[in-house]
Amino acid sequence: MGTGRAATPYGDNLWAFKLDGTVPPAPVPAPPPSRNPITTPPVPGATASNTVTLGRIWNPATSAPGGTENTVSPNAMAPQVLTVAAGTTVTFVNPASNTYHHGAASFFDNEFDTGTLAPGQSATHTFGTAGEYFYNDPASPQSTGQIIVQ
Repeated sequence: MGTGRAATPYGDNLWAFKLDGTVPPAPVPAPPPSRNPITTPPVPGATASNTVTLGRIWNPATSAPGGTENTVSPNAMAPQVLTVAAGTTVTFVNPASNTYHHGAASFFDNEFDTGTLAPGQSATHTFGTAGEYFYNDPASPQSTGQIIVQ
């Protein structure tokens, strides 16, 4: 039985056994990923005013966050991938028009954690070191983002 998580193999294998069976063992499947996949192209920090809008999906046609809140999509960070130069301060904002709390907490490296932000609140973090920083929304953990610091 699978888990229903899109694009991940968590629990999506069935192993059967029979005493004195003649079928050779199947190869061991690849381990599951340690995070949800990043599915959107990077957006330059200047295009997004060095801001990630939480609970929204980036609209590439308008180069802006979408106008409605989304609490279920893996890419409900607008933009999902933001590229900035080292030393840049990034603002994480939960729009006042959102209904739910959102946040941004990095994992793997514990670089930043905005805490839970009520609608209308924001938090900032200055990225001093080049690297890739993955994070998710603690209130909607399936939403995953990435900050690429160059």
